[in-house]
Amino acid sequence: MYVERVMPNSTRAVACAILVALLPACGFSASVGDDPGPETVAPTGAPYTYTVPEGFSAAGNVSIDRNAGEALYRTGVAVKTEDDPSRDVIIVSVYALTQDVTGVADAALQQELDGVLAGLATGMELSGPTRETVAGASAFVYTLVDAAKGETTRAYYLFKGTNEISVVCQWKRRQADVERGCGELLGSLTVT
Repeated sequence: MYVERVMPNSTRAVACAILVALLPACGFSASVGDDPGPETVAPTGAPYTYTVPEGFSAAGNVSIDRNAGEALYRTGVAVKTEDDPSRDVIIVSVYALTQDVTGVADAALQQELDGVLAGLATGMELSGPTRETVAGASAFVYTLVDAAKGETTRAYYLFKGTNEISVVCQWKRRQADVERGCGELLGSLTVT
């Protein structure tokens, strides 16, 4: 079992989360009809929804090893496997920003992200950002490698109004599964 280890809150406008651990449990509403089709994760009140990728199971109670702030919402999925899946996961989190970032230059947002991630990534190799479109928004994408733990994290950060939405895809043993699942989840993600 993993416990939440929270670093002191950052005073920055942007809160970022990396290196995830999953606790088994459910703490969100999910719609699953009579048809055993895809499960949709739609936490009550959250500004996002997504479809659980094929080969993953949903769990809503997740923790973050390194954190620069408290998430308003956090849900996750883990690779279905006989192995311990707790480090092969995808986590979606929403953080409240101290101001509306609509119209804020991307360079300013990136500067904040770079500073926060540099502080959180001590002892890891950090690369990025690259840019991708996620849920119709421009996302900053960073990759972090923790060689000591044998874990890689690809983190997507997008901004809407006073929210930062992060999608953190992490693998230890199931890289191909997590990368495929991350692509499926990002393709289904809607942000309101």
